[in-house]
Amino acid sequence: MSDVMLFGVLRMPYDMAMATDTSRYQYWQRGKEAAARIEELEAALDVIASNNGLALSWMSTAPMPLERYKDNCYEMMKIARAALGEKKDD
Repeated sequence: MSDVMLFGVLRMPYDMAMATDTSRYQYWQRGKEAAARIEELEAALDVIASNNGLALSWMSTAPMPLERYKDNCYEMMKIARAALGEKKDD
């Protein structure tokens, strides 16, 4: 599901999200999807934090053009941690 749709469902007003069995089921499914994405991001952060060299290697072969960000890896980790609600600063 696209991020727009995921956030739209997760940010639905409570009355709308709980109005019908279908909407409750949809809300529950999107919650599970959001939890899985958070777990994936946390795992990626662990890889980056534990082996910065491996992360930089991955960045140069990633399908997206991440090579230009390799010098800002530390900043990217801080941004990702902030997005996950962590206050840790290495």
